[in-house]
Amino acid sequence: MTTKQLDVIILAGGLRLSPLRSELKVHELCLPITQSKSLLAAWLEVINELKQCRMVVIAVSNQSDAAQIQQTLDGLKGLNSNLPQTQVIVEPRRWRGTAGVLRDVAQEYAKSEILLAVEGACLPPSSLASFVAACNSEKTGAVGITHKSDPVGVYVFHRSVMKHVPTVGFFDVKEQLLPQMYAKKIGAHAVQISNNFIRLRDRQTYLSAMSEYALQQDNSDSCVNGKVPQSNKNYQLVDTCVIEPTAFVGDGSVLRRSIVFTGAKIGVNTVINECIIGSGVVVPNGLIVSQTIVTQENISSIMSREKSRAHRTKLRKRAIRN
Repeated sequence: MTTKQLDVIILAGGLRLSPLRSELKVHELCLPITQSKSLLAAWLEVINELKQCRMVVIAVSNQSDAAQIQQTLDGLKGLNSNLPQTQVIVEPRRWRGTAGVLRDVAQEYAKSEILLAVEGACLPPSSLASFVAACNSEKTGAVGITHKSDPVGVYVFHRSVMKHVPTVGFFDVKEQLLPQMYAKKIGAHAVQISNNFIRLRDRQTYLSAMSEYALQQDNSDSCVNGKVPQSNKNYQLVDTCVIEPTAFVGDGSVLRRSIVFTGAKIGVNTVINECIIGSGVVVPNGLIVSQTIVTQENISSIMSREKSRAHRTKLRKRAIRN
C-alpha cells in the first residue's frame, strides 16, 4: 500500500437538492444510518483507517449546508478525538462540474501528492485501503466500482492530474477528465470496492443504505429483527430499523424497516412500515403509515388520508357482511 500522504475531498454540494433533502431539510451527510452514527461519521470512520490521510475537506455549495454539516462534525469531535483533521468549506461554483470543483478545492486546500475524492451522499464502502493502493505513481489513478462495474462515486488521483482540468468552465470526472487522462497515457484502474452502489436521494435509497450498512457492520448499532436496544421493549421491530436515542415508540406499536429521528414520538398501537419519521413528529395512537416520509409539515395531511382510508375499509367490510 502506498505510504504517500493523501488529502480527501468530500463532494457535498450540487446543482439541485435531492427529493430526500427537500423533504427532510437535512443534508445527506447529517442523516443517521445507525442509532448513533450519521453518514458523515461513517465516511470519516473509513477515511480514518487510511493512516496516511493528512486532512479532509468537505466542499458544499452554500453557507446553510456548511453550518449544518459543521454542527454534525462538532458533535463527532466531542465523541471521538481521533478523527482526521476536517474542514468544511463553501465552494459556490457548483456549475464547474465534479472535476472542476475538485481542481479548485485542491488548488487552495490540498497539499498532499494523492487526492481521494468521494461523493458525500453515497454510502461508503467498508474499506478504502486497497483502492488507494492502486494509485502508486503520477501515471495511475483509480475509479471505484461495484461487482457489476457500476461506478460508486469514489476516485483517487495523483494531484498532478488536476493540471489537465481547465481553470474555467464545466468539467466532469467521468465524461471529460478520465478520457483526458487516457489521452495523456495516465491509467485509471477500475477497482471493485463495493457490492452495491447506493446514493441517498429518496426514501427508498435511504432505507436501502441503512439496511446495507447494517450488513456491512454485522448489524451493530442498529435495531434488527425485533432486538430493541432501549428500555421500553413493549413494541416490535421487523427487519432493520434505526431509532435515534431521544425518539419514543409507544407500547404495542410495530415498526418495519423504518427510521425514527431524534425527538419523534410514535403513539401506542401504531404501525410504521418503510417510513422515515422526521425530527419532532408526533404520530398519534393507532395510526397506520406506510412507505412515506413523515414531517411536521405533512403529518396532518397523512393523518387525514389514513383516516379516510380506514373509513373506506370499514365501509367495504360492512358492505361485504351485509
